Amino acid sequence: MTPIETKRVGYICMVAPKKKDVTPEYWAPLSYADHPNQPGQDMLLRRGSATMFVTQQQAWDALKDTLIRSEAEGASWPGKSTFTVIEVRLP
Repeated sequence: MTPIETKRVGYICMVAPKKKDVTPEYWAPLSYADHPNQPGQDMLLRRGSATMFVTQQQAWDALKDTLIRSEAEGASWPGKSTFTVIEVRLP
């Protein structure tokens, strides 16, 4: 097998504090809840882990859904943050 055939590719959502005219110092992964006692079971939040999506479009759609729902619930963090989706390769 060639290296490309042995790699699995996925996409994860990342968040960083929004800073004017400054590149974020760090990015944190976003994930769905993996324990029943965590808040926002069906929302992408900072939890110290990442939920991986099969396609880049699925990742962006999940992120958009979380942002729309968070803003509808009155959360202020979406407006204070910047977001991206990155490709992840697994061996």
